[in-house]
Amino acid sequence: ITFVDINLLKKTRHELSAAELRLNSALEAGNMAWWEIVLPAGNITFNQNKTRMLGYQMHDFSRFSDFMEIVHPGDYENTMNAFQEHLLGKRDKYDVVYRIRNKKGGYQWFRDIGKIVLKSHDKTVVAGISTEITQMKRTELQLRDAKQKAETANIYKNQFLANMSHEIRTPMNGLVGFSSLLRKDD
Repeated sequence: ITFVDINLLKKTRHELSAAELRLNSALEAGNMAWWEIVLPAGNITFNQNKTRMLGYQMHDFSRFSDFMEIVHPGDYENTMNAFQEHLLGKRDKYDVVYRIRNKKGGYQWFRDIGKIVLKSHDKTVVAGISTEITQMKRTELQLRDAKQKAETANIYKNQFLANMSHEIRTPMNGLVGFSSLLRKDD
């Protein structure tokens, strides 16, 4: 009969559980989620943050294609190309910004960054992180719009000043000419 002290195993499990809780809390605070895709099957494993942010349930997604079905049509090709280029070794990581439809029908912006973590003859595993960046994209668009308006206002200001300069110079030329005639008379 052999006895095994399981206290170390219990302690390790407790520490692992505590670390997982801290990680998930940090991911949630940062509007982030981790994911892992096993290819060629396309099976996906992820934490619940992404589905929670989108208003879905975890059971709504089991395959990579489930997520890709709700990617904005204008972002689909770029998202797939970025993934393929990483798989083919043309990029050192998968890094893409895209919109994805939430449960309410609107779109939210995400940035995914991932890379191949395992490659064998029969499977490839890609792991990464998703960050919800909708507010950042809104701010970016507002800044771009404000910059465009400022540039347009600057063009109008320059045109106004050029016109005003001309309008002021024309009568001033007459006054200067007339005052020089008056001086000659003296």
